[in-house]
Amino acid sequence: HHRAVHVLDRLPVAEGDLNELMGHSVIQRRVTDPWLIGGRAFDLGVYVLVSEVAGAAGRSLRFSLFDDVLLRFCRAEFASIAEATARVAHHSDAVADLERGWIIRDDYLSAWELPAFSPLLANATSRDALAAAMSNRSSEAAVQRVWERVHGVVGRTLGAVHAAGAAPPHGEGGRFELLRYDFVVDAAAVPWLVEVNSGPNMAPRSTGQ
Repeated sequence: HHRAVHVLDRLPVAEGDLNELMGHSVIQRRVTDPWLIGGRAFDLGVYVLVSEVAGAAGRSLRFSLFDDVLLRFCRAEFASIAEATARVAHHSDAVADLERGWIIRDDYLSAWELPAFSPLLANATSRDALAAAMSNRSSEAAVQRVWERVHGVVGRTLGAVHAAGAAPPHGEGGRFELLRYDFVVDAAAVPWLVEVNSGPNMAPRSTGQ
């Protein structure tokens, strides 16, 4: 889950304040126009099995994407920047409520808890249900490009790890690792990488999971 995440309307002006912030934080540009389902933003968790194999050309990394995904929805409905500005102008303490519609917290809604989405899960995986939901507002080709881009991002990030020459932590033998890549899909059906979890949580949050 995304703990200790906060939305900044601007970066600190003073160099010392900016250096202090960057010294213990990761700063990312927020996707301000996410794809919404039932009025809620969500993130797309893709589980990836990575293995290291030895061959004639040396060691290489191989990866496989699990055929289902983890969908986590914000507890509150999403508010645009214009809507957020108006609400803050009238209620200075509205920021916390706004963030509940922008950030996936520990109390997120699972796909089975969202009335606008759960019927699609009756006879489908989360991935297929998401594709069906997105096909209502986008072409099948655009939906397919989401998965192609996800696959490409996974390949490029793991390629960078391999190029860096990271040594196996357990001697010379082969190894494998389970990762989860978290994405946010924007309104144009473009997935943006948020983070890579090296120890993803596998505990189910609902009977469907």
